[in-house]
Amino acid sequence: MRTLFFSGLTLLAGLLVSAPGARASQFAFVNEAETLPAGATQIQHELKVRNDKGKGDYVAFNNRTTLEYGVTSRFSIRGGVRLQSIDTSGLLVDGYLPGNESYELRFAGFDARGKYKFLNTAEHFMGLSGHLEVDYLMKDPHSGLDKEYWALETGLNAQKYFLEGQLVWAGNLGLKAARARRGHLSRSRKMSLCEARGAPEGHESCAAFFSARDEEFDALTRAEAAEWADPFDDVFEWPTFAEMEIEYKIATGFSYRFANNWYVSAELLYEEEYETEVDRERHSVFVGPGLHYEGQRWGMSVGYLRQIEGGDELVEPGDDLHLVEKTKNEFLLKVSYNF
Repeated sequence: MRTLFFSGLTLLAGLLVSAPGARASQFAFVNEAETLPAGATQIQHELKVRNDKGKGDYVAFNNRTTLEYGVTSRFSIRGGVRLQSIDTSGLLVDGYLPGNESYELRFAGFDARGKYKFLNTAEHFMGLSGHLEVDYLMKDPHSGLDKEYWALETGLNAQKYFLEGQLVWAGNLGLKAARARRGHLSRSRKMSLCEARGAPEGHESCAAFFSARDEEFDALTRAEAAEWADPFDDVFEWPTFAEMEIEYKIATGFSYRFANNWYVSAELLYEEEYETEVDRERHSVFVGPGLHYEGQRWGMSVGYLRQIEGGDELVEPGDDLHLVEKTKNEFLLKVSYNF
């Protein structure tokens, strides 16, 4: 709730400003093809709320504050800082969600992006731009635990005006390559996981299991220890080796100006990811509405996406949605100010 409070203050500050400036995006989740004008600067705060994994309790707040600058009329650069908070309980998913986790806002990472406009939407049949983005995360947005994550994303953004700009279509194609490595679980968390799953066969208790495990490790030589297979892996899967991930993304949407400065949109997002060990790990389809208000210097967008189809890795067998890394609902608030 504290996250929502501070984001509300950000929104209120934007509402108090009024002077001529550059236009903000009409979409919540879909990227437009246009770049900032040369010399223009935009600061933007985003709050994304993700919740509901079908069982237990799960809510995550992902905050990002970015500063973007128009280097030329075709090229802009952007840098952002990310924070997150999470509150989850009653969920246990091998390799992804190792028990309950709850904390307030913490630093989670940063990103940097360059965007180049090939075609201007107003002057050509269709606007077209490309972007290249580098992301670094030190907190897993799913479990909330430590995770070193580096990603390089490239994408194309298209945009077309209809009805003299009253109706706008935008579409995105994206490809992201990432290297990720989970942090080691603490001894106390491993003990909690053992107690939640029950002591392995042949051990009277989890304490006895860990004692036997430690004795086994202590008896190994240095060379043997380097190749040691931790018996805990039979209790809960939590790989800590580096993994490579490839993600594809397709997004599209229409925005319609129904009153002065007010726009309503419909947006669709499809994602799928391939991972080192499991081939295609996930896919999901989200759809939902958005609302945008464009002031003279500031802009505000709110959007909601609902997952309507998904699969591959599942929380429960038979699920028709991917709820391991994704949730059923995503809410997004964006407030931007141009100067």
